[in-house]
Amino acid sequence: MSLHNTNDWESAALQLAAKLEAEGQDLYEFQQAVNSPGFTAMVRKAIAQACSNAARPTLPQAKREKLATLVGYSARYSIKPWSRVRRFVENGEAYVVLSLEQMVLLSETSFAGEHKPLGECAINGTPEERAELSAAGESLAREAIRLYTAHQEAIATALGDTRTLDDFKEELGVSISNLLAREGVEYFASLTDWTENELLDLRNFGEGSLNRTKVVMRATGYQLKEG
Repeated sequence: MSLHNTNDWESAALQLAAKLEAEGQDLYEFQQAVNSPGFTAMVRKAIAQACSNAARPTLPQAKREKLATLVGYSARYSIKPWSRVRRFVENGEAYVVLSLEQMVLLSETSFAGEHKPLGECAINGTPEERAELSAAGESLAREAIRLYTAHQEAIATALGDTRTLDDFKEELGVSISNLLAREGVEYFASLTDWTENELLDLRNFGEGSLNRTKVVMRATGYQLKEG
């Protein structure tokens, strides 16, 4: 069977229906989904992503950790703390936004130095490739920040509490609220993902700020993460 041949499409559709039925899926619900606006576009996107992932090179952990440090300089103007955001570069989640060409470049390029955008740290490659690497670094930074924000939202949603940091400004005080906002905290409940040491590592966040934060969290039934 070849899907280049339209005569085989019916056979492919029947195979799909049989597979869904065997897996216990409700075919009527699936039919409704197929008829929904945007379904075709979603399927096209999913297949394109699957094809892309199948051919994408993978980066070793040591290289992802090195790149996480370098990519941080592409996010230097963001209010998000790269120390917490970089996890999404280190674990590979953020790389989904990169093209196959960019992934190949990253896998074939050696990097040295720091305190510079990704492309400027490449020790081999043409000027065009360096520019592409810089673009890849910016894309990785944006995606990692997006994932970090989504991670916070997921914590808040799981706890059934989507109140923002601003909702607790009076209890926390302006100074603490501003410090946490500068570090990218958007949802109050997402503080349950922080440890005491992580908060104390923040600039101008001392024991007094920590104790007040813990008091406010306890009043709402929350506590900091152990560690």
